[in-house]
Amino acid sequence: MKKIDGCTLRKLREAKGWTQEDLAKKTTRIDKQTISRLERGERSTTRQGTIELLASVLRVEPGVLTGERPMPEVGRRVDTRSKLEVRIAAAPRNALHLVADRYRVERSQIVELAPYLFLCAAEASQRRRRKLAEDARKALDDLEACARQLPHLPGLSEHAYQTDALCSDDESTNRRDLFGRSIELVEVAFDFDEETDNPFTVYLRKIGEQCDGAAKFERWSGSGVPQYRVCPDEAAELVGGDQDRAEEILTGQAALNEMPKEIRQPEMTDKRAEWVRLQAEEYRKESERASKDFLDSLFDGLRSKR
Repeated sequence: MKKIDGCTLRKLREAKGWTQEDLAKKTTRIDKQTISRLERGERSTTRQGTIELLASVLRVEPGVLTGERPMPEVGRRVDTRSKLEVRIAAAPRNALHLVADRYRVERSQIVELAPYLFLCAAEASQRRRRKLAEDARKALDDLEACARQLPHLPGLSEHAYQTDALCSDDESTNRRDLFGRSIELVEVAFDFDEETDNPFTVYLRKIGEQCDGAAKFERWSGSGVPQYRVCPDEAAELVGGDQDRAEEILTGQAALNEMPKEIRQPEMTDKRAEWVRLQAEEYRKESERASKDFLDSLFDGLRSKR
């Protein structure tokens, strides 16, 4: 059996800015004491599965840990890649943390993968629309064939509106109009909600239903922040199963990236729950102040016009 080089393991861990406990948590199967012994060189041999798991988490080849391959340049390096000039709301930022912890990957990797996944979802949504439109046309053709057999029901096969609607949807799809914004119809259902009933949201909600409760897409019209929830179990685990605190995490009332490092240890669930509660309380107070200021300014403007 091979042996992990303790000095290499320590340097790679420190280059990530992780404590031994952080590394143990990310592996989920190797405890802090084992990592400490490995770094001190107290193990004469190391199981291959342990080597491969640590290498995967540290994002190096297994041979690097055993000294068979050269160690990459490490250190608390400054990322020279261009920064992403976008701002995201607290809820999706929390989602980024939760998903990264769930699958033991870097948050940057999820961000880097996002364009690919968005394109795949968008193209799949477009294909679904085309298929549904094709099914609708076939159904209308079947209706017309039936109508010819029922001459005593005049007008049964008249479906000018349906045909126009499908043509408009074809044009929208060809423009890559994900949300169907360009569709113009004379007759529009009054109960249509552009945030929940547009084709892209319908598709995202549908694929979320296949995730066994780990993901739920709620609404998005293409404007503002997409509303969805991911990793509710992981959110609850962070705060010791407190569902109210978990809800505050999922809705972005407490920003996980601002959580103090000293309460991130696995055993400090009570302190995390209290921190989330206080953050959410301040969030709600700030929201109330902002709403009051907005209404005051609105009323002041109306009074000044009189």
